[in-house]
Amino acid sequence: MKDETKGKIVDIFETSKEKTSELIDKGAEYFDDAKDKVQEYKEKVKESDFYDKAEDKTKEFINKSKDFTKDKKEKLEAIIKKAKEDENFKENLKKQPTKTIEDLFGVDLPDEEVKELALTVKSKIDLDKIEDFFDDTKNKIKNLFK
Repeated sequence: MKDETKGKIVDIFETSKEKTSELIDKGAEYFDDAKDKVQEYKEKVKESDFYDKAEDKTKEFINKSKDFTKDKKEKLEAIIKKAKEDENFKENLKKQPTKTIEDLFGVDLPDEEVKELALTVKSKIDLDKIEDFFDDTKNKIKNLFK
């Protein structure tokens, strides 16, 4: 290879290296600008009424859910006990679970949570019936061999 060709290759390489460095610097500038814009947007959103209202509503919903979940076991036990003791309550629970449960506790609960409670109560009552059936059957079999 001639010196002249080598010189041209070196020049091309050097120019390419410089242009690549310029592109990297320009990309870094664009990235920094974009990062700054995102930060500005985040701050504007946090300062807006919408953000405050959404944050307050979210906290309120979380607190209500926590309160409901905390009392869920006690509520389930109360519903099951009432259903076992009061046949009318049990029938109302089957027909209108949401209204019956809300009437029992005197509060308006989210439908999904009431449905979950009603299904849990129904399955618990059904399981108790099955257990009673097996207990009765077991006792009858024992009595056969006395």
